[in-house]
Amino acid sequence: MGQIIGIDLGTCYSAVASIDETGRPQIVRNGQGQNITASCVDTGTSPITVGEDPYREWGLNPTVAARFKLQMGSTKPFHPEKGDPQFKPSQGSYTPTDLSSIVLSHLKNFTEKNGRNISEAVVTVPANWGNEAREATMSAAKQAGLPVKVIINEPTAAALYYAFKEGLENGNYAVFDLGGGTFDISIVKISGTDVEVLGSSGIQRLGGDDFDKALRHKIREKCKNEHGTEIPEDSDEVTKLEAEGVKKTLSNREEASAKVGRLRIVVTRQEFESLIADKLAQLKMLCEGVMDDLNLKPADLAAPILVGGSTRIPCVRNLVQKVFKKDPIATANVDEVVALGAAIYAARHADKKNLTPLQAEAISKVKIVERTGKFLGTFSMRRNENRGGDRELVNSIIIRKGEKLPAKGSRSFFTAWEGQT
Repeated sequence: MGQIIGIDLGTCYSAVASIDETGRPQIVRNGQGQNITASCVDTGTSPITVGEDPYREWGLNPTVAARFKLQMGSTKPFHPEKGDPQFKPSQGSYTPTDLSSIVLSHLKNFTEKNGRNISEAVVTVPANWGNEAREATMSAAKQAGLPVKVIINEPTAAALYYAFKEGLENGNYAVFDLGGGTFDISIVKISGTDVEVLGSSGIQRLGGDDFDKALRHKIREKCKNEHGTEIPEDSDEVTKLEAEGVKKTLSNREEASAKVGRLRIVVTRQEFESLIADKLAQLKMLCEGVMDDLNLKPADLAAPILVGGSTRIPCVRNLVQKVFKKDPIATANVDEVVALGAAIYAARHADKKNLTPLQAEAISKVKIVERTGKFLGTFSMRRNENRGGDRELVNSIIIRKGEKLPAKGSRSFFTAWEGQT
């Protein structure tokens, strides 16, 4: 039988998990023995390389691309966003879908080297993504040769892992998923191994990478103010890796040092928390917003669940505790639980002939109820009587946000002009 896998295709890091012979999810390590793989591509090597080596070159070598997940759904060649290192491929051009397919192909290759061919696969996506980005993810998976039938929202996959593996008490949980580039908050109802999504919210461009950018700016500022050395914003003297190292150190210590040339720049945890205060305020607002939408209070929740590498940051954990008024639940592998849950979901949707008896028994009671994360509809034209009957385009909602999936709806429309084609 082939392998059944789940893939967390992350902005900064990706992970793969498989279902073992007994039906339990386990992380698949890459060729370097690591549990997670940098979502970074160097188009200038032959063959193209993916992972930690390109990541070390990001910002130093223009043939390296990263953070392309944030532009999934765009059919234009990938162009980095403001503040990110430039990307100039050695030849041709690459769309975000192309680059994602290269990462997925790399994950597929080392997974199959570790075992059998892949028979079933699921790839995760942010809960707040629209249809274009979801379809682009499916397209990238197909380009990579992965047998993907369905996708699953990242916080839902994490909730499924906790329900399946951790044996949580029945109740409502807030899945707080903060990774490198995106944020999702989902309220889920867990009953045994049943997971029902009650509501979700999120933002596409908020995560650990934004914290790194803020630190790079602060380090350049300190170079100027404390040492009289001005470093241009596009300079590679303050690298992404240096800033990320400072951030990680500040999760365990009150201060951290960055080396910039011969200079030693010290950043305190208090300074870092001030730098990202506006981002923390956004997180708080989104959490409170989804609770208000569902008419829930913190007392209605069993606990918040932490997902994503950026939830290791102390001020993020403190924020979660203050918003939900309960200590958060977290495993040591907060950046692996999405892939683990996706593997369970892949087994749940697998062809029964691809399951061993123990696998089939393990996932037989798993049930997931998803909901739409956005209002779905189409543009239509109507007359605005307040403007003399002028026609205007409006968004005609067909399926409302929060409807259980699968969902369907219909509305009747007619042409604006007689004989219109």
